[in-house]
Amino acid sequence: MCTVSYVPTKNGFILTSNRDEKIERNNLKTPSYSLIAGKKILYPKDKTTNGTWIATDGIDFSLCLFNGAYKNHVPQAPYKESRGNIIYRFFSTNSIIRFATENEFSGMEPFSLIITQHQPMKLWLFIWDGENTNLRKLNHLEYYLWSSVTLYSPEVHRRKKIAFIENIKAKKNPKLNMIVDLHKNTKIGDTENDFVMHRDNLQTLSITSIEMKNKETFFYHENLMDNISTNIIFDENTAL
Repeated sequence: MCTVSYVPTKNGFILTSNRDEKIERNNLKTPSYSLIAGKKILYPKDKTTNGTWIATDGIDFSLCLFNGAYKNHVPQAPYKESRGNIIYRFFSTNSIIRFATENEFSGMEPFSLIITQHQPMKLWLFIWDGENTNLRKLNHLEYYLWSSVTLYSPEVHRRKKIAFIENIKAKKNPKLNMIVDLHKNTKIGDTENDFVMHRDNLQTLSITSIEMKNKETFFYHENLMDNISTNIIFDENTAL
């Protein structure tokens, strides 16, 4: 997985992920709150690994994980730890610098992690390539689209990025529902590589989007296989 976009808005940002996985991994728990290191986090959970790929604490950070680093790699299984634990690790430190410098990633498969800081707005990309880490600060006022290098070639990603950026720049005031619609319906004329993709036993299982707007955080999750949608406004006072 996946295809991930970051869209800056007048009052915040929208972070959206298409989860491309094996069909048998359509076993998610409905997005819900959990406590991690005493902090309330909202995310969907994969029942197979108990991990997640996208989450928010509603106040400080929203994160999205996708497989791979700079280029497609040959898996070296078994790995010591699932990449689905990375976001839990981040919220356990609750610090970009501490996460990047105090964690040990050896024995984990390569991954990329998008980190959005809410107030003040900042955007980071953290990459583990199997040997080294790299933390880069990005321009939070720019549009971004990422495609997992384990599934998509550079040429396919280029075509997807062109299609997405052209569409989003035509919208003067992007909203969460607009971005979800683009993630659901943008096509490049190739069902194996469209935003909602299909390849034998592999396809886009869900779309999840986090919008931070005027210090409020909105969470949308759509299970495409079961046609179930969940809308949540992050509430620090919601009982666990």
